[in-house]
Amino acid sequence: MWDFWGQLWNRDAGSSFRTVDLAKFSSRGFGGADSRMKIAICDENKEDLIRLNGILMRFDGNYEVSVYQNGAELCSAVEQGGRIDLLFFSACKKQECCVKVINRLQKLLPDMNIVFMAADNDHAISAFSVYALHYLLKPISEEEVLEVFRRMERRKVTQHTLTIRVDRTVQVLFQDEIVKVESMGHNKLITLSDGRTFSTRRNFDELLDFLDQSFLVIRRGCAVNMNYIEKINRRECTLRDGSRYLISRKLCMAAEQQYVDFASVSKKK
Repeated sequence: MWDFWGQLWNRDAGSSFRTVDLAKFSSRGFGGADSRMKIAICDENKEDLIRLNGILMRFDGNYEVSVYQNGAELCSAVEQGGRIDLLFFSACKKQECCVKVINRLQKLLPDMNIVFMAADNDHAISAFSVYALHYLLKPISEEEVLEVFRRMERRKVTQHTLTIRVDRTVQVLFQDEIVKVESMGHNKLITLSDGRTFSTRRNFDELLDFLDQSFLVIRRGCAVNMNYIEKINRRECTLRDGSRYLISRKLCMAAEQQYVDFASVSKKK
């Protein structure tokens, strides 16, 4: 490993770099004697790696950044006891290689946040399968890196995300913002709490496999987030925005009981 690739940068209050206020994106919640957040960059492209590291160096954050030339070096460092809280991972040419490396790391670091980086959207499936925090297209900007820190703060509240391909872009959505998922012909319409909608061609059952236990299937091809249900009976459910949805006769009894169970657990929390 070259000296550059193995170098570890420590941020401190005396940095002469232009700073960005990251106080609200602090390392609270990262355990151990050293509570500084550990960030790793893995990218075979030296120019891209230097660019991203330079952006991180301009922020005044309580974190350390380590860089790696390839997945093998990264995995070796983690297997020797290294901790990573946030990983910026540049997609490999072969998607199966990307997933193999990430799965290997997730077994050792299940709480690690992963940001996929790529020159195109061809690796959306890989990001989908590993519950990526974000998917960034190169070249990466300072604002996009700030958005990553914001998403980390959000993930402290909600751990689940959903990655979908929308037209020519990749979207990583927080599941607690999803109100419903509904089949519309060959497309699946995902509605968020702020009114935005996203259309994807992913299989409905495949989407359900990646959604958490907050989602209730009320009829074929339609699932609603139970956190947004105002009231429900065996015929229909009403959401907070006043919209009403009929419940399939075959699912009515099970749906009502599932919601009762969900609500009782939520109250205990």
